[in-house]
Amino acid sequence: MKINSNLSCPISTKKTDENIARTVAVFIFILTILGVYLNNQIIIGLLVLDFASRAFFQGAVSPLKILSKEVAKIAKFNKKTVDAAPKKFAALLGFIFTLLILASMLLHQTILVNSFALILLACAFLESALGFCLGCIIYTYAVLPFKK
Repeated sequence: MKINSNLSCPISTKKTDENIARTVAVFIFILTILGVYLNNQIIIGLLVLDFASRAFFQGAVSPLKILSKEVAKIAKFNKKTVDAAPKKFAALLGFIFTLLILASMLLHQTILVNSFALILLACAFLESALGFCLGCIIYTYAVLPFKK
């Protein structure tokens, strides 16, 4: 399914591996379900840190990215490069949503926890199962036009 084939970032030459991003999304999906179901602030806090490492840095210290690279090697995924800027923006959105989930947990706001988690889970599922990056769509149509 080539949903993201028209997404590009002409102001950035950095590339990332789509298959690694999709594998990261699988781990995000699993950890978000576990964190919310178990009401475990540590799991969600670790997701916040992981998203931060990918949103604000190159993701070199992201445990989920490191793990996903190893999974890609073992599973012998073919490398599929895509523009990195939309994925980095998507990581920023993930950072915001996991931060909102964590804050809502700390404030015992179950409805907000579940609402923010549902959005994050939907995005992680779309990315992992279909290769559809909602953050990339938002970046391409709502952010990129203002960067020109």
